[in-house]
Amino acid sequence: MRNNIFEILIFALWATSVSQASLAQLYERGDENLVLPDEFYISARCEEPIQRLEWVREDKRLLDQVDIKSAESVAGEMSSICDKVKKREVLPDAWVIEFERLGKSLESLTDACGRTVMCKKMFIPPPKPIPNNFSAYSLFLFPSSEWSKPELQAERYKIRAAFSDFGDSIGNKRAAIWFSTSFNSSTPDVQRSKYFADTFKLNYNDGPFVVTSLKRPDALAKNDEIVVIKLGGINPDRIVKVLNLLEKDLRTDADIRKRTLIFEEIKQRLLSVIDRNPEIAKEITKTAISVLTK
Repeated sequence: MRNNIFEILIFALWATSVSQASLAQLYERGDENLVLPDEFYISARCEEPIQRLEWVREDKRLLDQVDIKSAESVAGEMSSICDKVKKREVLPDAWVIEFERLGKSLESLTDACGRTVMCKKMFIPPPKPIPNNFSAYSLFLFPSSEWSKPELQAERYKIRAAFSDFGDSIGNKRAAIWFSTSFNSSTPDVQRSKYFADTFKLNYNDGPFVVTSLKRPDALAKNDEIVVIKLGGINPDRIVKVLNLLEKDLRTDADIRKRTLIFEEIKQRLLSVIDRNPEIAKEITKTAISVLTK
């Protein structure tokens, strides 16, 4: 069981012809569904009550069966707690629990299933905040839209496999985090990745990135230390070589060897160039032999 891997996912609940989108996070540890309540996540979730009320009002058949006043009251409470968390009057972790409680109430008041159309709903466990007492957090970021392209699917799968192995190996008190676009897809969430790339002042073109911190990413202060690995230009098959170094340091609670990581990153990038251009390797070998035989 992968008990230390988190995925941020978007899940669409379909009812009649309208979709109600909600953000969720699948945490592969039993029935837990842990979320990272950063500003991006909070902002996206806080759109839900408005969207749900609009959905109800646009469907006359549904509106006739819904207690719209009660629904508006609950939606107002959800908007109020969203205002408070944005003003830092409520902690994000407390917001997750209360917003979810109110959201369940709003969903119950406005649920179309069995009223206007027969439909199925996929169960997702209620979200909880990712623990803030882990010893390390590693974000996998894909801030360039090119990683959403179908032609890069094979490369994404290889990187995802490396991520999964990394997450399996670093231990239960360390988190590996992958942002995805949907519940049943591993396609990276580019917009969520851009948010963190902007936060860490990373060049989108240098990604994908692995950003590791000793604090939960949404709680990092301006001067808190992070370790950034740039995977841009490295063949997916070679990424594991770089991750192995980070994994070893995390597993042994050692200081992360930044210089060694940078060296390995550059080495694997150069070897990737040779992989893509075998003729370069031949020329380098010829040159080396000619120098040695002089």
